[in-house]
Amino acid sequence: SNLTAFTATIAGSLVQGCSTVSAYGIEYSATENFANGTGTVITATNMESGVFSVGLSGLNSFTTYYYKAFATDATGTVYGVQNSFTTTAVSAPTALEATGIGMNSFTANWEAVEGISTYELDVYKVTPGVNISDLIISEYIEGSSNNKAIEIYNGTGATVDLSAYSLRKQNNGVGVFGSALELSGSLANGSTYVIVNSSANTTLKSYANLQTGSGALTFNGNDAVALYKGEVQIDMVGVVDGTSNWGANVTLVRNANAAVPKVAYSIADWNSLAEDTFTNLGGHVYGGGSSSVLVLENQLVENETSFVVSGLNPATEYFYVVRAKDANSTSANSNEVEVTTTDAVTVFEDGMWSNGLPTASLDAVILSNFTTTENLEAKSLTITSGQFTVASGTVLTVVDAIVNNAGANAFVVENNGVVLQTSEAVNTALATVKVNSANLYRQDYTLWSSPVGGQNLRNFSPQTLFNRFSSYDTALGTSGDYVQEIFTTADMNTKTFVNAKGYLIRMPNNWTEFVNTSIAGTPYLGQFTGTLNNGNVSIALSQANTKLNLVGNPYPSPISIAELMAANAANIENTLYFWRKAGSANPSNTGSGYATYTSLGFTSADASINNVVPTHIHAGQGFFVVARSAGNANLVFNNNMRGTANSTFYRSSNETSTAMHRFWLNLSNENGVVGQTLVGYMSGATEEVDSDVDALYFNDSAVALTSLINDSEYIIQGRSLPFTDTDIVPLGFKTDVAGNYTISLFNFDGLFADDQAIYLRDNTAGVVHNLKSSDYSFTTPAGIFNTRFEVLYNTTLGTNNPALTNNTILVGVKDQIIQINAGNVTMEKIELIDVSGRVIYTQDGVNATTATLEQVVANNQMLIVRIHTKESCIVTQKIIF
Repeated sequence: SNLTAFTATIAGSLVQGCSTVSAYGIEYSATENFANGTGTVITATNMESGVFSVGLSGLNSFTTYYYKAFATDATGTVYGVQNSFTTTAVSAPTALEATGIGMNSFTANWEAVEGISTYELDVYKVTPGVNISDLIISEYIEGSSNNKAIEIYNGTGATVDLSAYSLRKQNNGVGVFGSALELSGSLANGSTYVIVNSSANTTLKSYANLQTGSGALTFNGNDAVALYKGEVQIDMVGVVDGTSNWGANVTLVRNANAAVPKVAYSIADWNSLAEDTFTNLGGHVYGGGSSSVLVLENQLVENETSFVVSGLNPATEYFYVVRAKDANSTSANSNEVEVTTTDAVTVFEDGMWSNGLPTASLDAVILSNFTTTENLEAKSLTITSGQFTVASGTVLTVVDAIVNNAGANAFVVENNGVVLQTSEAVNTALATVKVNSANLYRQDYTLWSSPVGGQNLRNFSPQTLFNRFSSYDTALGTSGDYVQEIFTTADMNTKTFVNAKGYLIRMPNNWTEFVNTSIAGTPYLGQFTGTLNNGNVSIALSQANTKLNLVGNPYPSPISIAELMAANAANIENTLYFWRKAGSANPSNTGSGYATYTSLGFTSADASINNVVPTHIHAGQGFFVVARSAGNANLVFNNNMRGTANSTFYRSSNETSTAMHRFWLNLSNENGVVGQTLVGYMSGATEEVDSDVDALYFNDSAVALTSLINDSEYIIQGRSLPFTDTDIVPLGFKTDVAGNYTISLFNFDGLFADDQAIYLRDNTAGVVHNLKSSDYSFTTPAGIFNTRFEVLYNTTLGTNNPALTNNTILVGVKDQIIQINAGNVTMEKIELIDVSGRVIYTQDGVNATTATLEQVVANNQMLIVRIHTKESCIVTQKIIF
C-alpha cells in the first residue's frame, strides 16, 4: 500500500507460537523468485496483534519488486510466500505560469518533483477547430460500488435547452436502449452537466449538477450509455450488442480532438484513467478538430525547473506541458499552461529600445528623440512624441503605414536620407523632407517635384519672385513651353505642388549673384512639408506637339529609371531630360541646360557628370518624359520603382546588360564645355529614328553639337551592329556667336576602347583629324552647319590621302572656268562650299576623270571644292574664284 515512484509501505502478519521471535520484517528484491536471504532485509518493530508494516525507500520508479515476510527465532528463519508490488511512474510536475514573456520568447516554469533532476518540455500552438453540431457525452465514470457518473458537454457555440434530451442505457449489452432519464434546464456553451448516481460517495457527488437513482445511472462495465435528442440517438459511449466488460472500473474522458458527436463507439476517442478518478469532472477541453503544431518536443532540461523558449512569433498563443523523467519511467503530462507572446512592438524612449531594434515584423513607436545612424527597418512606425530624424545617407524602410501624432517637425528626412515603404499603406504622417539643389546662383533654376502631398508652392521658396515659378505646357505654341505666370492673386498662397508634376523654380531673389566662376554658388535647401507619398501615383500626359511632359519623382526616396521605364513602356519613350544648368547669368554659359538619358547612355554639358548611365532619380527631382503617340494618357509611379541610391541627383553605374560601343564628343569654346553629344552602336538600334535609343536635342540653346538623323538634331544617336569602319555619322553644329570652338573626345568604350580610331572630318577645311590623338579646334561664323562635320572610322574615306590630294586630282581655273583633272580616278560628285559651310553648287553623276564647272560665276572668294570619287573617297581643294 501507499505506493509511490520511490517508496512503498508493506504489511506483514505473524502467528507466534511457543518460541520467542527475535526478528521479523520484510525481505525484497527486484528479482522474481529470489533465494531466501539474498534480498534486501527491512526489520520491523511495530507489530501489533500479529500485524506489522515496514517502509521501503530508495526504490526505482515503475519497477516490480518481490517480497516475503520473515521471522527469526532460536531455530532459524522462516519465510512467507512471495508477493509483489509495482512502483508507480514518476509523478507529473506542476507547471507554473510563464515568466519573462516577450515578443519572441518566454520562460516556462514548473515545480520540482522529489527525486527527479531531468524533465521533458513540450511547447506547441493549437489551431482551433469548429463548433460541435450537438451535445456530447464527455466523460464516463464506472468506479467502485455505486460511483457512477456521466458528463455532458455543450460545444455548439450557443446555450442548449436540455428538455429535448435524455440518457438511456442498453442493459448488459443486449436489446433496446431503455431506462430513460429525461433532462431539464439549459446548458451554456462551453459548459458541462454532470449527472451522478445518488448512492455514490461524497467526493463524486460533490461534482454533480444532478443526483439521481434512475436506472440510466446504474450501468456497469457492459452497459452502453447513449444520449438521445427526442427519439434520435446522437452520441454514445460503450459497445453495443456486446457482453464484454469494456467499461468496468474505469474513468473514460473524451479526447479533445475526437470527431463528435458519434453514435459508433471507438476506444481511440477516449482517454482511459484509473478507477475512481474524478478530477476531470466539471470541465471539458474540446479542440473542435483543432490541431497542435509542436514548437519544442521532448526538450530535455537537466537540474533546472525552468527553460527559456525562444524563436517564437509575436502576439501568438502558445501552450506548454512538462514531464518528469528518470531512467525507468516518464511521468504523465503536467497541467497545460497557456502563454501569449507580447505584441510585435518596440518602443524607443530615453535612448533605448524596449524590445531591441525594430524589424520588418516589429512595429516601432517613438517617444523621444531618435536619429538614424544606420539603415533601419520597421513593420510600422508611429511617432507619439519626440523627433524622429532620418539622417543623410541612411535608409528607413517601413512595411506598413507611418503615423505621426507629433506634428510635421517631429518627422524629419534630411537631404539624401531615404524613406521606403513596401506596402501601399495610406500614411497619415506629416513630415518635413529636405532636399538640396545643386550649387546655384540667384538667376539659376531647378526642376523640383514634391515627395509629400500638400506642400504650398509659394511657401517652398518665399524669396523667389512670384513670376519665376514655372510649369510646362506641352500644348503651348508649336513645340510646348514653360508657363511662368502660374499664380494668380487669389491662389498665390493656396496653390500646392501636384503629385508627380515637375516645376521650374528660380532661386530666391536674395541668393548669391553670379560674378565669376571663382565664386561658387550655394545649394538651396528645399523643405517639403506634408503627408509622405506612398503607393501608386499617376499624372496625366499630354501628346501635343513634341509630347514633352514635365513630371517628377513623387516619393521621399530615389526611383529606379529602369523600373519607371518598364512600368510605362507603352506610355513614354525611353528618353529623360534633366535640368543641369548653373550660372545662368554668366554670358559665356551658352550651352544647353539639359542632361539627357536614353538606354544608350547619358549626356550633359556639365563637366562634373560622368558619361555613365544613371540608375536612379533622387527625391525632389523634376524631369521631362516624352509621351508616345499611341500610349495611355497617364504616367504611373509605384513602390516597385523605389530604391535606396543616395546622391545629389543620380547614382551611376558602369554596368550594362547590353553590349555597347560608344563615344562622347564635347563642344567647347574659350569659356569651357558648352555641349556634349553621344553616338553609340548597340543591338536593336538602326540608322533610322529609334525612339527608345535616340534622343532629340532639347533645343534650348543656339550653340550645340549634335548628330543628324534625317536632318533632325539628336543629342544621343544609336546605330546598328555589327559595326563597320566604313560607316559615316553626319554631325550638326550651330552657333549664334562667331568664334573659336573645339571638338574633343570626352570618353569612349566597347570597341572604341581598343584600336578603333575616331576621325572628325571638317568638310569646310578639308581636314580629317584623329580625335584620339588630340582635340580639333576651328573658327566659324555664326550659323547652322549641318554638312561641315562628319565622323569617320577609316582614313581611306578622308581627304588626307596624299596619293589622291597631291599626285592625282588637280583643281585649277582657266579662262574663268573651274577645271578638274582626277587622273585615273573616276569622280561621282562635285560640290562647291563657301567659307560659311554653305553648299553653293552641286554637280551629280559626273562619272568621269575630268570636269569643267562652266555654270559657276566667279566672285573672287575662297571656295572649297569637294570631290566624291567612285571609290567612296572624298577629296577637298581650296581655290580663289
